[in-house]
Amino acid sequence: MSDQKEQPEKQLLHMVFGGELSDLSKVYFRDLDELDVGGIFSNCATAFDAWK
Repeated sequence: MSDQKEQPEKQLLHMVFGGELSDLSKVYFRDLDELDVGGIFSNCATAFDAWK
């Protein structure tokens, strides 16, 4: 028997944020001070709901 604790599954965090892009063909925000932060979520489904 081993005294090692089981490792939890890999955590995949999803961060939702947005703002006005300066150019729609690039990911470059016009004003970083005006970014909207939706939050950090533990799964894709809740992150997607927050994004909508």
